[in-house]
Amino acid sequence: MSEAALMPETPWSDEAEQNALALVLMHPAAAVKLAAELKASDFYRPNHRRIFTAAQELLAEGRPVDPVILSDHLRAEPWFQELDGSAYLHTLAGLSALVAHADEYGRIVHEYARKRETVLVGDALSAGRMTAAEAAEVLRDIAAEASRGLPFVTGLQLAQEKDAELQPVVAGLLYRGTSAELSGRIKNGKTTFALEMASSVIVGEPFLEKTTTRSPVIYLTEQNRPSFRAGLERAQLLGCPDLHLLFRHEYRAPWPAIAAGVGRHALQVGAGLVIVDTLHEWANLGREDENDAGAALEAMRPVHEIAAAGPAVCVLRHERKGGGEIGENARGSSAFGGSADVLMVLRLPKGSGHDNRRELEVAGRLHEKSTITIEYNEGRYELLGDRTDIERQDCRAVILEALPMEASRALTQEDLMDRVGERASRSTLMRVLGELVDQGQVTKARGASTGHPRAFAYWIAEASR
Repeated sequence: MSEAALMPETPWSDEAEQNALALVLMHPAAAVKLAAELKASDFYRPNHRRIFTAAQELLAEGRPVDPVILSDHLRAEPWFQELDGSAYLHTLAGLSALVAHADEYGRIVHEYARKRETVLVGDALSAGRMTAAEAAEVLRDIAAEASRGLPFVTGLQLAQEKDAELQPVVAGLLYRGTSAELSGRIKNGKTTFALEMASSVIVGEPFLEKTTTRSPVIYLTEQNRPSFRAGLERAQLLGCPDLHLLFRHEYRAPWPAIAAGVGRHALQVGAGLVIVDTLHEWANLGREDENDAGAALEAMRPVHEIAAAGPAVCVLRHERKGGGEIGENARGSSAFGGSADVLMVLRLPKGSGHDNRRELEVAGRLHEKSTITIEYNEGRYELLGDRTDIERQDCRAVILEALPMEASRALTQEDLMDRVGERASRSTLMRVLGELVDQGQVTKARGASTGHPRAFAYWIAEASR
């Protein structure tokens, strides 16, 4: 019977243990760091403990650690021969463990070890093998050990460190290890936007002219299979092996437990992006909970734990009826947005006649505030430009369509302002009119309009007809 089959249900993470050992085998700096911070007993699998102990022995002797050297060091051990240890070490070395996440792998391994200790204390207390006073003393020791070695650094040490480079998933929007919030009105295109972004990441092609890093994507959806299948078909994701789906109505476990499983799966498949659609459904938040800052922070905590496993996490939330400034516009407590690294809002642009257009506003700790206009066309989102560019383009199109060919029917600025409506400001109208006159496309003259003899009026220049 296999080693795994003999193991009881106990708190542990095979993925974290394997990735920690992979770094020990393949990255000298990470090996030294993990060997100093972890104990062999922190690993749950007995063979993982033995491999880690052997690596510590080599490092203590000043020798390098890799699959070949460690295999030679352990080849006489019966357990190593039974395990086919050389092949297992090379399997570990082949994992795509991230050096930047060495601290996180170590933390996960260590925390599960402390959880196992507390479970054992509880079992001993329940079985009468330990008194309440003895259990309290052991738990105090566990808590004290967990608080030791806090990673304090001085301001000078921090200044001397090289800035950690964020690993982009979608450059300028999403980065590994960070969280983002995408909010917008109900039925306003959030899921379509998220699926299009997921498709670009899976293929590794630009999204809104921003480079992406190719990787699998995990998508948690509140929709049922038939309705979500239609969205997948539009995004050309149906049948994609690198898209990993979880349906909320099929799995009703508590949100922290789901998030822990998502983090493990992200490590296992190497996912660069996790999308949670929508957070209030997955965290099972009622209206009162949504408005409570404490409940909001509790809902976001598992999001950060998923991000700590390596991927970028993007949560979708509905916008409140009254909208509002970015960070305040989403339904419920502002603590949601305050906890996220990046905020994105998907809105309908002002004016009418462009049902497939949206404005994407972006802000947060990683970005300066910006707004771009995008358009959904033939199953893809296209970047049209920033808000000023689009306002000028729309204003120009309205002017050229509205102006007459004859001077006798010339229109004034007020006439044109009525035609433009909310699509552009008066200053934009004036600027665009000036450009058209300078380019020779429009003629301008005072008194051309019979109704306004002292006002400037405009018509299409003869050369542009």
